[in-house]
Amino acid sequence: MAGMDGIKVGSLTMFNFDLTKSLTKKADPDFMAKIEKIKELEYTKPKNLEDHPSQKLYAEVVVDGKTVAKLYNSGVMETSNAAYGKISKLDSVSDPQGSGPALAQQRAEEIAKALGGTVVMSKDALTPAQWAKVPPVEFEVDYAAMAADAARESVEARDGSAETLVKTQIIATQQNEGAPEEPEEETHSVVDEFLEFASMSYEEKVRAMILKSAGVTEEELAAMSPEERAKIEEKIREKVEEAVNNGEFA
Repeated sequence: MAGMDGIKVGSLTMFNFDLTKSLTKKADPDFMAKIEKIKELEYTKPKNLEDHPSQKLYAEVVVDGKTVAKLYNSGVMETSNAAYGKISKLDSVSDPQGSGPALAQQRAEEIAKALGGTVVMSKDALTPAQWAKVPPVEFEVDYAAMAADAARESVEARDGSAETLVKTQIIATQQNEGAPEEPEEETHSVVDEFLEFASMSYEEKVRAMILKSAGVTEEELAAMSPEERAKIEEKIREKVEEAVNNGEFA
């Protein structure tokens, strides 16, 4: 259709409020009611529109046996893109005045003249007097669709939250599995040190005492330069030989 400018839909009561101001107010007892009204408008649709007199055919414009335009009691015009390109500059098309059968008649006559066609009236055509008595189109809120969509959105939100939670748990598990385990804190008592020392051979005991007196561990000894390590190893060898010569090495 070229437009819906001619439909008589009656007077719709539309509320007008500054949403921004409402959102900034800390206390607005009507705020939720306004939000609900907005939701209702999204689901508002004409009631039994197909049966309304405004939607009935007023006339057709026929050229060479083919219908090139349809006019409805509301004044609305229906035509092909090709035909519209030829009639788009007509006064009744580019700048329609009024509505109803009067507009439909004006458009039908101008289109027929421009395209060399004829106007064929419909049995459902209304006169201006009849049109004046036609009740406005009624509108109704589709509460069933509104409730169904609300339920669907609730399920999607719940599933989305659950999915996010599962993904978070999976990521946390993967991170924990991939992270190196923290070494347990070692507890090494004096008793443990004594038992460890007692289990050593005499040579190992001499070696341990020399390293301890030098303030060096086996790990630090291994990390020393060859020259430094050789000096300490030589001292250990001398102490062991001295113990053997004195008969202390069992």
